[in-house]
Amino acid sequence: LNIKSAEVTAKTVGEKERKVRKAFLAGLILAYLAFCTITVMLGLPLDQIGGKPDVWEPKWRTTSEGHKEKLIVLVDTASGFVLGLKIASYALEVMCGICLIGSFFTIWYFCEERHSDLMDELHSVHHAA
Repeated sequence: LNIKSAEVTAKTVGEKERKVRKAFLAGLILAYLAFCTITVMLGLPLDQIGGKPDVWEPKWRTTSEGHKEKLIVLVDTASGFVLGLKIASYALEVMCGICLIGSFFTIWYFCEERHSDLMDELHSVHHAA
């Protein structure tokens, strides 16, 4: 990623921090693109490739008041290639989260405020008055 930075950014963000943040950003973008691709693939008819998708069916249930309500319930879960895609989709979603948290952690790790020494004790309102 070759993104032009503002002059103030060059003064405040060091080279090591920039590399780590770019790595997390690249990981986030790649994982999200792969996640989106798999999500689109899961919407296609994949029965011919192998495996089967989730099977959802409408069911009726009677409430305690005697009213009937329609529910859509999972009858059979995915298997084969479709199951592999669903697991990969979840893993990529987790990877996006890890990259985002890693980016936040990187910003915190390299910030100047992290090294500030604050008072160890907070005083209540009664002591301040």
